[in-house]
Formats: sequence, structure tokens, C-alpha cells
Amino acid sequence: MKKQISIKTKNKKYKIIVNNGSINAYLRSELNTNSKYFLIVDSKISKKISKIIKNKKNIYLIKLKGSERLKTIDNYWKVISKLLQKKIDRSSTIIAIGGGTLGDLCGFISNTILRGVKFILMPTTLLSQVDSSIGGKNGINSKYGKNLIGTFYQPNIVLIDPTILKSLPLRQIKSGYAEIVKHALINDKKFYNWLKINFKKILLLKKNELSYAILKSIKIKAKYVISDEKEKLIN
Repeated sequence: MKKQISIKTKNKKYKIIVNNGSINAYLRSELNTNSKYFLIVDSKISKKISKIIKNKKNIYLIKLKGSERLKTIDNYWKVISKLLQKKIDRSSTIIAIGGGTLGDLCGFISNTILRGVKFILMPTTLLSQVDSSIGGKNGINSKYGKNLIGTFYQPNIVLIDPTILKSLPLRQIKSGYAEIVKHALINDKKFYNWLKINFKKILLLKKNELSYAILKSIKIKAKYVISDEKEKLIN
């Protein structure tokens, strides 16, 4: 069942959509304009995405290997160079399809290339679906520390597709589940108790329980994003 959460910050208003099959549906039906779309995709799922966008002339695919090592100034420049070579313009859209590190890099690129282009997030890990895809934080690492170079740049839309998690190892599912539990402990005792009862179903990716857990977790994270977009209250 399709669920939507509206995010309204000082700088932007957009929607987070939680819906099974939403990534496939969006890529098949929504990318039919004359504008250019640049899909920056985790190499693990690039074959699947390539099949969906086959024969669409206005779409360009860039494959990256998602990991913390991705968030470097060298990789930032490599992707920027590819986008400029393909003549990205102000009407273009960058779509990030992958985990949190890929989303962080792509958000920073979207904000800084041509002083900002449209940005769509399609997180493909449970952790990124409930955490890094909400809030507009992006950036890269340096030898002085993680995420010290970056900006706050909210996406135009976030598509959460729980069915894409089926290819993930259990370790990654548990990592995302731990983040959901953290959100519940911070803000919602009733939700925490529900998680204790339903955790096995969530780890087994049962549709109803998984979608509910993702939705509740996003709503908790969204409260803090809306009230403190640039994290000034925690400094």
C-alpha cells in the first residue's frame, strides 16, 4: 500500500513515498520527457536498472561501487567530469540508486554542479531508507575526518521501495533494523514494543510489517529534520 510523508523545511517541500515496486514503476513511466536524467547506480543492481531504462535516449547510467571509500574528492571529481562530458544542464535530474554512501556523494554532486540541479533519491538498503535518505545531509570524507566536506541539500523526492531489500544479506537488514529500534527508543515507546513483537517478521522482510516499520521510523526522523534542518540544536 502506497504511503506518503510530506517534508517541509525552510528551503524545500517534498514527499517521501513508501511503496512496493516504486523504483521500477517510476523509471518506466516518469522518465519520458525531453530532459536529461543521470542515474548514478550501485554496481550491484546496475544490471536490473539497465533493463528497465533500455532504449531511453535521454537517460545516462553511471555505475559506482557503494562503500565508505566512495566518498572521496577523487570520486566526486570523476563523476562531475562524466556529467559535464554528457552536457548536463540546469533542467537535468540526478537520480541516486544505492545505499547511504552513494546517496551522500550524489547529493553533494547535485547541489554543487551547475549550482544545483534536481535530485531524486532511491535508497536500496534498509539503513539508508530509514536514515541517510531523510534530512538532506550529504558530502564526502577527507584525511581530517568523515563528512567534513558537504552541504545540506534536500532532494526533490525520495522513493522507498521495500521489495528491493530482498537481495541484501541478513547482516545489512539487521543494521537497518537497529536504526529503526534507535528511532523508536528516542521517540515512541509503543512502536518499540511493537518492534519487539514483530522483529522476526521484519528480518524476514514480510511486506506489511516491514513497510510499517519503515514508515514509522521515517516519521520519527522527519520530525527532527523539519524542526532542525541543519542540526543547529545539537551543536
